[in-house]
Amino acid sequence: MKILHVCTDEKFIDGMIDLFEFVYPGKNRFLIFGSKKFPLKYVKNKNVIMGDTRYLYFGGMKQDIKNIDVIIIHFLTEMSAYLALQAPSNVKIVWSGWGADYYRLIPKFNYDSILPETRSLIENENPSIQFVNTFKGRFISIINGIKMKNSIGNSINRMDYFSAPVFTDYSIVQKGFSEFSAKYIQLNYGLPSKKYRNPHNITNLGAKDILVGNSSAPTNNHIEIFILLKNIIPKDTMIVVPLSYGDEVYREKIIKIGYEMFAGQFQPLVGFLPLSDYQEKIASCSIVIMNHIRQQALGNIVMGLYAGKKVFLRKESVIYQYLTDLGVRVESVEAMCSEGLAFVDDEDIVLNNRAIIDKNWSDEVVINNTKKIKDIILDDNSKH
Repeated sequence: MKILHVCTDEKFIDGMIDLFEFVYPGKNRFLIFGSKKFPLKYVKNKNVIMGDTRYLYFGGMKQDIKNIDVIIIHFLTEMSAYLALQAPSNVKIVWSGWGADYYRLIPKFNYDSILPETRSLIENENPSIQFVNTFKGRFISIINGIKMKNSIGNSINRMDYFSAPVFTDYSIVQKGFSEFSAKYIQLNYGLPSKKYRNPHNITNLGAKDILVGNSSAPTNNHIEIFILLKNIIPKDTMIVVPLSYGDEVYREKIIKIGYEMFAGQFQPLVGFLPLSDYQEKIASCSIVIMNHIRQQALGNIVMGLYAGKKVFLRKESVIYQYLTDLGVRVESVEAMCSEGLAFVDDEDIVLNNRAIIDKNWSDEVVINNTKKIKDIILDDNSKH
């Protein structure tokens, strides 16, 4: 089985490449759309090929999709949707959704995922406009706009399989698109042993800071948490706020408000940190607060739980419902108070949470999920 992976330049991709090459050595091609002239920011793996306009329209793409059995789209974009629509009918398409790519296509759900205080911060923003300065760049932008018009909408019913970080999101996508008929399949990004079981991250000794959110996206609902923490945060505690990717305008507003409300106790993380450094930063925290409603920050949440942190989530959030159904002990943002911030390490709760995480996200489970792709697709092909 030959697989073409259509990727984006994101920090999860290197782990995914290692995983698929371990399970299907030599059977993968990893494509990122962009120019070879501009180095990738996050992806370091040398197996990646770059696809520019020539690749799309002058033979490269058509040659690739003739010689593969499966296309896996890691985060749906206009370009990856366009590629999927060009694939022969016998090629199976897997849409591995990350959250933002399908939530943005369901406007009401996305709107309802931002709480009132945070929403008021962004309501008057003008959408950012990117200007292309060269004639060649403008020409390519126009051609892409014409060629790829409605490609995402048209590609929805071309998908054979769909994956999401949590199965709960499958029903959200089913309800969001009447033409969506893909079957569910679970994909993962890298081996959990490298993310969750780092030695920096297994102790709470000396940890007293609070981690809030995972990015500079409004769906983190930072303002509501800042208001809640303002009157209950201990004086010797730092509020650590990861803001290294997302909306730049929103990021600057959150940094300004954070310093106004907490002064020297506010610590924004604006630069990209390698995984080991980020794990050390989480290790310095005893509390993790993720104020999302939609599915987001699952890796951060699981990492925090495995490290024995007290994790607060909103009760209406997709991940709160998912984890509590599994039997994981998490706290609710709605019940957060000063007493709850006085961390008490209940070893039985920590060990139970770790056992559930090992059962559902062990290396063995992730490798088996990856192996199942071949079995499921070959079995599906044999029925046609």
